Amino acid sequence: MFYAEPLGAMQLSAICKAKGHQTKLVVLSRESILPALKEFQPDIIGYSVMSADEELFEEADLSVRKFIEDSGKPIIRIMGGPHPTYFPEVLEKFGLDAIVRGDGDNALSVLLDRIEAGSKDFSGIPNTMSPDSPDFQSEVVTDMDSLPYNDRSLIYDYDPEFLKVGIRSFLTQRGCPYKCTYCFNHTFNEMFIKGKGVPLLRRCSVDRLIAEIKDVVARYPVVRFIRFSDDVFVIRKDAWLEEFSEKYAKEIGLPFYCLLRPNGLHQDVLELLAKAGCKSICASTESGVEEVRRVVLKRKMPAEVIIDGFARARKLGINIHANSIGVVVVILRRIRFTKDIKNNNMLIVKYSNNFDIDKIKNIFNKKNIDYEVRNINIDKDMKNNEIVYYLIYKNINNFEKIVNDVSKLSGVNSVKLLHSETNLFI
Repeated sequence: MFYAEPLGAMQLSAICKAKGHQTKLVVLSRESILPALKEFQPDIIGYSVMSADEELFEEADLSVRKFIEDSGKPIIRIMGGPHPTYFPEVLEKFGLDAIVRGDGDNALSVLLDRIEAGSKDFSGIPNTMSPDSPDFQSEVVTDMDSLPYNDRSLIYDYDPEFLKVGIRSFLTQRGCPYKCTYCFNHTFNEMFIKGKGVPLLRRCSVDRLIAEIKDVVARYPVVRFIRFSDDVFVIRKDAWLEEFSEKYAKEIGLPFYCLLRPNGLHQDVLELLAKAGCKSICASTESGVEEVRRVVLKRKMPAEVIIDGFARARKLGINIHANSIGVVVVILRRIRFTKDIKNNNMLIVKYSNNFDIDKIKNIFNKKNIDYEVRNINIDKDMKNNEIVYYLIYKNINNFEKIVNDVSKLSGVNSVKLLHSETNLFI
C-alpha cells in the first residue's frame, strides 16, 4: 500500500498526540471514509491532498458533509498538502473551514488550541487561510529539532503488515535549492523563502536524527534498512555529513538508502556515505537526452558527469540507480516525427557537429526538390558528437542517387531513406 511511510501525516499526528488528542488514518484510495466517521466520531478532519487526487477527496468530502448534516455533529474540515499550497482556490471550491499552505506543523498546533477553546477564528495563524481570514502569512519551520518524533503507530496500527517490510523512513531536512521544472520546490522557495530571511535548507542535528532512529529501532523491530526521504540528502561535503558518517556508523550501523543528484556524486561525498553504511542511492537522470535535461527540465548535467558519478559510487560498493520522467518529452517529440513520416517521405541524416547542412540543401535545390529540414534534437548522440536531421520531401524520382550523393559528403556519417509506409523504428 505504501512505498514508504507517509512522513507528513505521521508528523502531524505526533503534534496532535503531544497535545493530548487522538488520531486515526484513513486511506481514501483503499476505503470509504464513512466507517471511520461513524466509529471514530472526529471533531476535526484533515485532508492531505496532492492535486492529482483532488477528485478523490472531493467525493470523500461530500460524504463528510452529508454525515455532518445527518448526524448534526459539527466537524471542522481542514486541507493541507501540495494542492491547497499552490491552488488556494480550493478553500472556496470545497467550502472548507480552513486550508494550510506549506509547513503545517506550527499552524496545526495553534489551530488545535483555537478549536479546543471553541473558537473558529483562524486569523493570524501562519500559513492558514479561512473564509473569514483570507490573508496569508507565510512561515517555514526552521528548528527541525523542535519537532516531535514521527508517530509511526498511525501507519502501523492501520496496517500492521507494514512492520514486516523492515524499512523505516526518516527526513533529515526540508528544502531544495534546485529549479527542476517538474518539481514544486522552486515555486515553494519563491513563496516561503526568497526575501524572507529564512534558510533555504533546514536540517535537524545529527544527534537528534540518531536519537530518533534508535527510538524507532527499539520500538518497531525488526529494522533491516533505513531510508532517508530528503529530496536531496547531500549537496556537498560539509560538517554535518562528516559528523553523520562517524556517528551513524558507530551508533546505528544499519545499511541505508538516500537520494542524490548525479552532479552531487563527488568522490569526497561518496566516500563519507560509504563509510557511514550507504548501500543504495537513487540519482535520477530524468532523461537520457542532455538537451531535454538542460532545456526542458532545467537539470544542467552533461552525460559525462552522470556516467562518472555512477562509476565512482559503484567502485565504493554502493548500488546506484536512476529513474526517468523526461521520456514523456521524448514521446511528444516522436509523436510529431511519427505524424510527419505518416504523411511524407524522409531522408534521415546523421552528421558530425562541424558539418554544413547547406551542402545537403544544395543537392535538393539543384534537383528542384520541394523539402523541409527539421532537427531531431532528441536523437543527438553525445558520445559520437553527432547531430540528426530529417528532410521531409514529397517526390524524388531517382532517390537512390540522392542518397548516394548525400552519403559522399564529407562529415556525413549515415543516411537513411524512409517512405511514408515504412515503420518508424527500422
